[in-house]
Amino acid sequence: MQVIKGTFKNLLVYGILFFTIFFINSKIFLISYVPSESMEPTIKKHQFVVATRIYDQKINRYDIVIFKSEGKFLIKRIIGLPGETLTIEDGHIYIQGKKIKENFLLEPMTTQDGEISIPLNEYFLMGDNRNHSYDSRKIGTISKEDIIAIAKIY
Repeated sequence: MQVIKGTFKNLLVYGILFFTIFFINSKIFLISYVPSESMEPTIKKHQFVVATRIYDQKINRYDIVIFKSEGKFLIKRIIGLPGETLTIEDGHIYIQGKKIKENFLLEPMTTQDGEISIPLNEYFLMGDNRNHSYDSRKIGTISKEDIIAIAKIY
């Protein structure tokens, strides 16, 4: 009888712990694994990142976000905001014609030049390792509804 009581008590404690962790991870925080080098040097390949889920948080340029695209979760940096015009020219990014500062880049970007008008409620996202990143240059802008969390890098 004592063994059954002890086992039941342990199961109850582990059950409560499991549901508490599940609730926190699904409603408040998101712990995410980064399998690629697309965010280096800021986030290393195989690193875990803690992110806070977005509800009414304001999303700012340079925030690192986790979003859903084509059924996958990806992590990238916000570069262009809703309603802005973003231009890529000679490996540099211009917003509304003004070159932005990007001290976090691993190496100079080699990519096709172009210009995009970012729709309202959408964002242009790019990896910090631009030459090895699958980002808005390929998948297009990302809607606010698809952005799940803002990552905190410690």
